[in-house]
Amino acid sequence: MATQAEKEAVVQEILDFFQKDGQYGVETCVTQMEHACQAAKKAVDAGSSEDLIIAALLHDIGWKLAMAASVDSDVPNGSTLVSEESLAQRLGILTVCNVGGASLEQQRAQHDVVGAAFLRMRGFREEVAHLIEGHVLAKRYFCYKDPAYRDGLSEGSKRTLQFQGGPMTAEEALIFEKDPLFEDCMRLRRWDESAKVPDLAVPPMESYREMMLRTIANTARTAKEIQSCYMRSGNTLVGVAA
Repeated sequence: MATQAEKEAVVQEILDFFQKDGQYGVETCVTQMEHACQAAKKAVDAGSSEDLIIAALLHDIGWKLAMAASVDSDVPNGSTLVSEESLAQRLGILTVCNVGGASLEQQRAQHDVVGAAFLRMRGFREEVAHLIEGHVLAKRYFCYKDPAYRDGLSEGSKRTLQFQGGPMTAEEALIFEKDPLFEDCMRLRRWDESAKVPDLAVPPMESYREMMLRTIANTARTAKEIQSCYMRSGNTLVGVAA
């Protein structure tokens, strides 16, 4: 069980990540923090559990971990990467996620597994990490179910889809549908898609501090001590942990 001081340190670490804010992709007019807070507000408005609300808030934290560990301070938003080592690599996450040696672009595309691994390491409840890991699988599922959905993705999202495994196969879809959190993963993906409204007034990330504290249940672990809820062969989904 994590102590209060340990929980507070984790939450402050996450808030600090988002203080170094950047644009959410080249095709949107919102920052990563604005996108996160809009997604969380949608979860709140839907009457969601605290686990789902925090998953919505932190669903893209893997993007932060896939940034270079050092950046040129003269470049706005730290957009020019000058180190090949990301924070995810430094923390040992890439090896356990089977994406060792991945480019920074590929790491950002696979922000679901990177972000979920980080939150497990920091002691968040498994449901939070599970939902974050499932939101890109939901994208792949939607692309399998509805070709029009895939056609409607932004160019950036189409590109990351290539790194994420492309549309699911029929076999993967059947496995994913048996996931006990399947419906919530699908909801999270829908909120993710629509949380890109410029200048929308929503509660700030700081307002979720106490809720984040409540969703941290475990002491910190190393990357080697955690385990994903999804079983994969490369990017292919082959099972869901009971």
